[in-house]
Amino acid sequence: MSALGSADLWGFFISNYRRLLMFDFWHERGRACDQCGKASEGLEVHEAFVPRNRVKGWRQFFIFRPENCVLLCHKCHQHPDREKLLEVQRARGYELDDRGLWPRIKEILKVAEG
Repeated sequence: MSALGSADLWGFFISNYRRLLMFDFWHERGRACDQCGKASEGLEVHEAFVPRNRVKGWRQFFIFRPENCVLLCHKCHQHPDREKLLEVQRARGYELDDRGLWPRIKEILKVAEG
């Protein structure tokens, strides 16, 4: 087994997966904050509607989806506007309910919370 504990290893995988997702979003969406619209090199991936702490273990990978993730500048990441982000994501064509949930995540959350 590696020197990393399982929690450390899981954090390593999640961190790198989010980094890859960020590069993918830069390519698709451009390098502007999804909330304020300002161009920035320091954008951060933000889970807008279903945060990591709501889903444990391997199921966390299901929340790192374009429907749930937005790019925010540091300032907006400190104070995300959920309603604005819901509007932005719906304008992209994502099917989200009023809580920001998409059809597949509802099933996953039922299992996780069940």
